[in-house]
Amino acid sequence: MVNKQKYTEAGMENENFFAWGPEDQERVKRWEILGYKVRKLDGAMYHLYHPRGVDSGNHSIESSIKLKQEFCRVCKMSKNELKRYVDTHLSIK
Repeated sequence: MVNKQKYTEAGMENENFFAWGPEDQERVKRWEILGYKVRKLDGAMYHLYHPRGVDSGNHSIESSIKLKQEFCRVCKMSKNELKRYVDTHLSIK
């Protein structure tokens, strides 16, 4: 569950993740840096089945490295740096 307004303020999805990669971890780290509460709710969680397509794995070593670099770039940012990054790269214009 997510607060829609805060989700939008945090840049929604990072579209620099163009294939399978650490986008889920990046999103949580981004929210933590921005000061949003991230927690697991009590109870069972389910992952809905979906078929795996061409984007369900690494395309190449180069693309895998590029995705991990994006994750590390976000993880190293301060709150102010991340706000600027979200405003210039991740938000809807």
